[in-house]
Order: sequence, then C-alpha cells, then structure tokens
Amino acid sequence: MTLAVLALLVSLAPAQGVTVGDVPYVKRATREETLDAMMDALTPEAGDWGDWHLLSPLPWGGFGELATPGGPEEELARMAAGGPGPDLTRAWPGKDGAEVRWEPLPDATNRRVDLLVHDDDEQNVEAVCYLYVPVTAETARSVELTMGSDDGARVWVNGALVHDLDVPRGMTPDDDLLQFDLVPGVNHVLFKISQGQGSWEFQINTRAALDDALDAELFYHLDRDFPPTREREHYRVVTLPVSDGIVLEVGGLDFLSDGAPLVCNRRGEVYVVENAYGEPPVDVVYRKVADGLHEPLGLAVRRDDGVETAYLVQRGELTRLVDVDQDGDVDRYETFSDDWGVSGNYHEFAFGPKFDPAGNAWVTLNVGFCGSLGKSLVPWRGWALKIAPDGSMTPVCDGLRSPNGIGFWTDGTPFYVDNQGDYVATNRMSELVPGSWHGHPASLRWRDDLPSPDARPRRQPATVWFPYKKMGQSAADIALDTTGGAFGPFTGQFFVGDQTLATVMRVD
Repeated sequence: MTLAVLALLVSLAPAQGVTVGDVPYVKRATREETLDAMMDALTPEAGDWGDWHLLSPLPWGGFGELATPGGPEEELARMAAGGPGPDLTRAWPGKDGAEVRWEPLPDATNRRVDLLVHDDDEQNVEAVCYLYVPVTAETARSVELTMGSDDGARVWVNGALVHDLDVPRGMTPDDDLLQFDLVPGVNHVLFKISQGQGSWEFQINTRAALDDALDAELFYHLDRDFPPTREREHYRVVTLPVSDGIVLEVGGLDFLSDGAPLVCNRRGEVYVVENAYGEPPVDVVYRKVADGLHEPLGLAVRRDDGVETAYLVQRGELTRLVDVDQDGDVDRYETFSDDWGVSGNYHEFAFGPKFDPAGNAWVTLNVGFCGSLGKSLVPWRGWALKIAPDGSMTPVCDGLRSPNGIGFWTDGTPFYVDNQGDYVATNRMSELVPGSWHGHPASLRWRDDLPSPDARPRRQPATVWFPYKKMGQSAADIALDTTGGAFGPFTGQFFVGDQTLATVMRVD
C-alpha cells in the first residue's frame, strides 16, 4: 500500500467521537463532499432538485403589475402534477420585442443567484424573468422552504400559485417562507422575479436552516480540515453561535481582565460572552449585563481606582458603566461627558471611545444627512473630541464625515478613518492634528477662527487612501498590532476593517 493511498484512507476515516449534534462527523475527500454529506444527514433536502433553466428578460409593467400574466404562464396547465412541464425549446417575445429562450442555469439551490446576466445593461432593468426547476419526491410531503428575491416574486408549484409578493426590495436570503406540497414523482416549480433598477438577485433554500449552534460546530470542523482561503491556512476564524432571541449587531468590543469578551450592540445592549474560547464553540453564553442605551458604537474596558469599568459612546454622551457590588451586572450608568449635540437626525452616529496614553478618551461624531449632503445641525457634529480624565471636553479638529474608527500609532499619534461619500472621494485614513480640517464643510459652522462664512482652512491631507471596493467600501475601526509578534510579522501596523465587504486591510 502506498503512502498516498494510506493518507487518503486516513483522511476518509471518521474522527473518533467527533459529532455535529448527534450526527457523526466524517471527513471526506473534499470540503464540498464533506459539507454535502453532513447537510444530507443533518437537514435532508426537500426532494431531488433537477436542472434549472432561466428565461430572461421579458416585459414588465412596473410595480403593482407582477400578477399580469406573461410568457410561460400560458403553460401552467402543462405544469400540473403529472404534466410534462414547460416546453423548454419554445421561444417567447421578450423585452423590447426581442426573442428569448430558456437557457440552462447552474445549480441555483441554496446560493445567491445573480440575475444580471445580460451584456446590454438596458436588458437588466425594468424587466421580469422566469426560472424553472423540476423537483422529484419519493413520497407525498409538505415542506417549508425560505426564499429571497430582488425585487418581487411569484412562485407556482404544479401550476398552483404558492407565493405572491409584488414589492421593490433588496434580497435577503430568507425573507419569505414558502410551503411546497410535493406529490410522488416530478413536481414542476416556476418562479417569476421582477426587476426595477440596481441589483437583481434570487435565492431558494431547499433545506431547513441549521440552528446557529449546529452551523458553528459544523463549519468549525470544515474549516479545520479544509481551510477555505490561503489566509485561513495560517489564521483560524472561529464563529461563535448567537443564542436564540438575540440580534447581536455588535457596535463595540473589548475584553475583561479574565479574557471574556464584552460587547455592546446597536440595539443598546451589553453582553459578556462566556465560554467564548471553547473548541468547538458549542457552549457559548451571552449574558446581558446592561441595556437601554442609545446605539453605542464603541466600547473600552478600564480599571478606575481598582474597579473594572466600561466606557461606551451613545449618540448623546460618553457613558461609564460600573458594577458597584462586583456581582457581574452593571449597577450604575454615569454620564462622563455630553458636551455635544444630538438633533435626532438618523445619521448622527457617534464613535468611541479610544483612550490615548495620557488617559484621554477620544470620540468622533458623524454629521447628519439631509438632502443627499452631510449637515452639522448641532454643535460639534463632524468633529473629533478629546475628553480628559476629569470629564472636560476639547474639540480637536473638524471636517469629518462618517469617522468610523479611531486608533493610535506606536508613538501615540491619533488617526481616524472616514467613509466614502460627499466630499470624501473614497475611504481614507488621516491624522487627527489639532486644529486641522479634513475636507467636509458642514462642521465649519462651529469654528470661530475663520474670516468669513465662506472661508475654508487648509485641508489636512490623507495619510492613506483606500481604493474603492478593491480595499473596502465602508472603512470601520482601527486596531494597532501590539502583540510583539504573537500575531505574525505585523507589530506596529494598523488593521482597518470594512463593514460592507467584511475584509481587513493592513496599514504600515
């Protein structure tokens, strides 16, 4: 027996005692084979889904007109149970009178399908398309599936309408719950998806979703055995399942002295994440220790007079959370500083704090957003602020738009990242030099050193520009590698996240 064959046999053998839920985990030759086999065991597919076909684009009457019959809806009688199904060789009059035919489509189950398939952009807007797939069932059964579409959708099973939603919307994979009543043998499934402008997408999920704990456990083993990217061959990523009833939407993250993560979320809750380092992470518990806060976007753990405390920025203030009796729950919410304004505008986010070596808390304030332009409706919107240990506030610099992240270089120099938008050509990092102006004019109204209302200070140059999309669309927070080599050869470099593309950039 050759070593190559022996290695293959070892790789196919089940790891002793390893299960996902109650199902033995068996590593097969590839990640795809392993995932398919495990999903079949954990959540069997609703029937055997055959070859997909797409018919696109066809005329569309606009929102509110999706129910107007067209194209292959003439053949719904052929799609009744026991019928032959649609004539996939037939041509149909498409958008603008062009002839369209059914085209084969790669397997469209359980994945996001991009329907922008036409080279002519005019064919990708103001239209509808149809998708057809046969589903074979061994026995009569009723199954529940989830689906999403951009925009509206109608769905027929064996010629009967089972879903009808005519709305403009973006695609979320599990927006719609559908019931398919399958008969033994071949079942005919027809989808009609409308398209106004922008994205045109569709997803049908033919299996019941795994709960978060099973999903995290399964992908823990898959990622260990088959790293999905080159980076993951060297840096493991472990997904922590989120308990039912919790919508996490993390806005801030730091660590308590015992290593437990402390997170705040956009909904104003603060959780201690217990058992966060278990492998696989099946025993994670989110223990709520505070709530009722106003969209905190940032959190920092400090020791004040020997007591572990947490600071976070709500929209209207820098708040100090104190566990007075040391029982693990927050007992006191203290306003540490509220020396800035809040108008109620939806875009008035506030970020921080980040503490500099002198113990000052730094906060950055979003401008509001009105009529497609950022506005500084109340004091200090579009500014970076420094709050001293005694709670006094100093406005540092202005011209900020959507300053999502703050960080300090190895010598304590403060930097921030700003989001692309009006007056910001693409995401950028800039040094927060006292008195500097970073280019957005809305915040200038709170200056008293300009000769006239139309005057502009010298613009502070960007330290780094992030090419749009190639290096993110919405720059997020900054973290400096201070591990001394424990995290790799990046000591003294910044990591900058991106919240749209879920990527991390490196800045040296």
